[in-house]
Amino acid sequence: MNIPLPDADDSDDEEEDADLFSCKPVPQNTPFQTFIPTSATDLSVMRDEDIVRYLIDKQKFNGSWQLDETDIQKLTGKPWNVFQHIAPNEVLTSAIIILILETRFTSFSMMWHGIVQKARTSLLDLLGKDMTKVNALLEDIRKQL
Repeated sequence: MNIPLPDADDSDDEEEDADLFSCKPVPQNTPFQTFIPTSATDLSVMRDEDIVRYLIDKQKFNGSWQLDETDIQKLTGKPWNVFQHIAPNEVLTSAIIILILETRFTSFSMMWHGIVQKARTSLLDLLGKDMTKVNALLEDIRKQL
């Protein structure tokens, strides 16, 4: 079996290939978000499935979420101060996202079901393992939505 060897004048092709695989260094101390177009993280222009993926990605390891006020407003259509008095931020944000996923994104439940279970467990822990507090919190938020 004969395998053809590259000719000496094929060196230009190798240089072109090297250019294809070369990477420019990313400046240090530059946040990753600066390389993502604003529209890619703007909830108001995302498709529903992309919003669900965004929320899945934003869940913390312990099951809770911490989104900024702008994201909450875009998800709920209401300013943060409507909800602010109900509970501490981490508890409140997680409860809002649980309700948003369960009511607005039911068709994507196969995607979010597991993370909502984790978030409910986290809420239960944050509220002293008192299920009546969890249910009351979710009901208070549901009334605002």
